[in-house]
Amino acid sequence: MLNFIDYDKVAELYDYYASASYDHDFFIRRITPGTRLLELTSGTGRLSIPLIKAGAILTCVDISQGMLNILKRKLEVERLEADVICSDVQNLNFDGIFNIAILPFQSFMELVGREKQLNTLRSAFRALLPNGRFYCTMHNPVIRRKTVDGILRGVGTFEFPLGSITVTGFEIGGNPIVKRSQFIECFNKGGELESRMCQSMEFEMIQEETFRDMANQVGFRVKAIFGDYTEADFDSDKSPVMIWELERSEP
Repeated sequence: MLNFIDYDKVAELYDYYASASYDHDFFIRRITPGTRLLELTSGTGRLSIPLIKAGAILTCVDISQGMLNILKRKLEVERLEADVICSDVQNLNFDGIFNIAILPFQSFMELVGREKQLNTLRSAFRALLPNGRFYCTMHNPVIRRKTVDGILRGVGTFEFPLGSITVTGFEIGGNPIVKRSQFIECFNKGGELESRMCQSMEFEMIQEETFRDMANQVGFRVKAIFGDYTEADFDSDKSPVMIWELERSEP
């Protein structure tokens, strides 16, 4: 079993094929200028930069130093500031500092196994001030499992300075662990293949009741579960994602 996904080896290419912005407004609506916010698995700053521009006092945590190096370059170019920490999100020592913590982009699912999941929830809980909120996003297993069938699918072709990148992949398993093989091919401007790499990944399908039980065990109170980034109520049969709003409740 993989301990973690090796994002270091794709860090320089990542922004060209994973620059989604569909969740920006959802998180920006949660903050006001001066909100102390902890972003877990921040990566290259896909979401971090918009959060800072919206007024968040941001701390970014990721296990990949390569991804964080990209984030630091962006911060320098934009003349923005954030605390950037290379660490496993399971092992944080913050104690009652943040108004909000987030774990976006469905990345919680990459924490395979209950021990990692509970440790991460505990890290988020400890980091929050009383009544602070933790937003954790995951795919809805009922919907997501439909594409875990071993069929090679294209993610897309994306432009980058030296030519283009084509990303494909297939997935197997799903009960509960999905193993994904992702292929990244780089072509020059003449259309010739320059390089090809395979990124091995795995993530876990986490059921609604399982996550609820873990959140309650840690001490969180479930405030809401949204089914998409427009804040529609979660429908277990139809919603593409589960967006959990948890509160650090005090005894």
